[in-house]
Amino acid sequence: MGAGGNGRLTRSLGLRHVFALSTGAMFSAGLFLLPGLAAAKAGPAAVLAYLIAGLLAVPAMLSVSELATALPKAGGAYYFVERALGPAAGTIAGFGTWLSLVLKDAFALVGMSAYLVLVVDVPGRTLALVLIAAFTLINVVGSKTTASIQLLLVVFVLAMMGWFLVDGLWETQSRGFDGSNLDPFFTSGTSGVVAVVGLVFVSYGGLTNVASAAEEIDDPSRRIPLGMTLSLVVGTLVYTLGVLVAVAVVPAEVLHEDLAPIHTAAVAIMPPFGAWLIVIAALAAFASALNAGILAAAGLVALDTMVDRLAEDHQNARRLAAGLANIDGLSVDADSIQTNIVIFDVDEKVAKVPDFMKTLAEAEVLVSYPGEHSVRMVTHRHISGDDVEEALSRTSKVVRELQG
Repeated sequence: MGAGGNGRLTRSLGLRHVFALSTGAMFSAGLFLLPGLAAAKAGPAAVLAYLIAGLLAVPAMLSVSELATALPKAGGAYYFVERALGPAAGTIAGFGTWLSLVLKDAFALVGMSAYLVLVVDVPGRTLALVLIAAFTLINVVGSKTTASIQLLLVVFVLAMMGWFLVDGLWETQSRGFDGSNLDPFFTSGTSGVVAVVGLVFVSYGGLTNVASAAEEIDDPSRRIPLGMTLSLVVGTLVYTLGVLVAVAVVPAEVLHEDLAPIHTAAVAIMPPFGAWLIVIAALAAFASALNAGILAAAGLVALDTMVDRLAEDHQNARRLAAGLANIDGLSVDADSIQTNIVIFDVDEKVAKVPDFMKTLAEAEVLVSYPGEHSVRMVTHRHISGDDVEEALSRTSKVVRELQG
């Protein structure tokens, strides 16, 4: 993760990097490992399950892109929750995000081993440790280096999957519905499809990882939502069509027991050289997912320091409450402040709360509106003691101006 001279992360990632990070984080076990397991539960209708899961990922994509655009800081979910609910809740959310990334990377390594045995007999545990160390080292060198490598991996995977889809869809069209393995389509009814949607939804989980690197993205308000949208569209198409080809050309009794279904389908429809390239593409996809997970986990920088400095936020909150209590027209129980949240009442003689908040905003003091006569202020890791004093000074000035 690169840093500028002022200690802040540098904004060095462009749209292509956002697309590569989101797409690379999606393409791994969901495409190269799960189709056989999904087809075993839902039959050919597993194709619909992937499509529905992609549509269900849209609200998550819109929510995260909106948050990452408004708050383009490293940390992703940690930072969003920390700003809304305070450092304690943010630390829990950040740790949960980090743990999910660790488990997702472990899942990618499991899938990678299923394809590696097609190439060479390598001890899985040793290989996993080597890969983790290598990608961690790359991330230490810098996020732009990491994202550039990610871009190369994603371009290669998409190129190989493009070849696979062209040959596979042509073969499926040549066989027709009756001549392929698509009939019957709903072998387990709608209940099977619904169950598989939950199974394959994890395939889209990497889409939002890029939010953890938002502080390193140039022009985040444009590139984050656009990059995530392009990634979801491409990912949904590749997932749906890729599973369609696998289900259509691989016999069900083989597919349902296969942990490398895309390779098996490639052997049926592509020349030997192409099938081997699909194996390499699968390994590249698993590597890119692992790389994206490590990069996103690295964005959770706050976890290293937040627990030990919660007391500082709480002290600043008590200092803020004591200062607000001394401003005529505002009332707060300073002794009741136990967290980083300060809620105080505004006398109607000063102003109505919406007008008071608007005037404070013009003075660059940001507050929220928890009640009809109440205003909420929150301290966090970006608020120092000097910031508290400045906020009190500006708030006092606003109250005096409103009182006329």
